[in-house]
Amino acid sequence: MRNISRYSSSAAGFIILEVTLLDWHILFSDALIYGLVLSVVLTILTVISGAIALDMFVDDYPPDIKQRYGPMSPRAARLRPYVAALLFTAVLVVPILGLFTLQADIEYIPFLPALAFSGITLLVFNIFDLIILDWLFFCTIQPRSMVLPGTEGMAGYRDYRFHFIGFLKGLGFSAVGGLLIAVLWIVVQWLVTFLPAAA
Repeated sequence: MRNISRYSSSAAGFIILEVTLLDWHILFSDALIYGLVLSVVLTILTVISGAIALDMFVDDYPPDIKQRYGPMSPRAARLRPYVAALLFTAVLVVPILGLFTLQADIEYIPFLPALAFSGITLLVFNIFDLIILDWLFFCTIQPRSMVLPGTEGMAGYRDYRFHFIGFLKGLGFSAVGGLLIAVLWIVVQWLVTFLPAAA
């Protein structure tokens, strides 16, 4: 029982040390910047994919639009896995690059700060996606590049609630994605730091 208490105290002390030794102002500002960078990168990839096959993301449209349009074209179905892989790679790589940038100011970034950084980065994109891409462009401006042929003027294009629900689901994505990136960061940081020293 004493060993368990000692372990708990040591773990709590380690967590407190991680929190207090970090300059959180730098972390939050860098996370905001890289969240915007991630938003721009993902937006560019989405625009390019839409130019290649407009219906590639039909499954993400409101139900009435999706029902009217029907299944995505064979071309979109064929290309979508490659685009999804690019998007997923960007979601992992951009926060990791941000952590390396942050590491230039802070010598070592432990797990909890890495988790906070990556979670905030993904949250910034989630907010950007809701306000700029969904509410402003998709629901308000409605550029032709977002309107599927044969679905013009449908009520789904002004369904703000649908996108807000998607944003709430995205909060879970931000949490899980942040955890995955933080774990990946610890592995990458260990490889970069300790393998050259061992050689």
